[in-house]
Amino acid sequence: MIQQGMAEPTGRDCTCDACREHPQSAEAREHRKLNRVVSGLDEKQARRVVGLLAEREGHGGIARLSRITGMSRTTILQGQRELVGRDPTPADRVRRPGGGRKPLEKKRPDLTQRMDDVMELSLLLLGWWGRWSSRSG
Repeated sequence: MIQQGMAEPTGRDCTCDACREHPQSAEAREHRKLNRVVSGLDEKQARRVVGLLAEREGHGGIARLSRITGMSRTTILQGQRELVGRDPTPADRVRRPGGGRKPLEKKRPDLTQRMDDVMELSLLLLGWWGRWSSRSG
């Protein structure tokens, strides 16, 4: 259920020929519905759902669903593999351990100290500005 004031996820625009040539067709409406559903899922759920749909499409299904959803063909293939039991991702996670970006603090150990230095300088300048502006009025 969507709460008042919250926007419903709309998904992405399909890039297939049918949607570009006939955006009001029944097929284009189905593609918009699919993209709306996929946009509300997490990564693991999305790749599995699209993998299942591609499998049901048969030959060319992966390429077709890739055009419709914008998901890479390798991601769709991974979703298909996960559906038959070869899931390297633990059940309580969306990505495998180590997946995703590394924390900035790990990539740049000096970052915390540099941010502290910037904040200290900013506070000093704000203090100076506050004293100057209260005297100029």
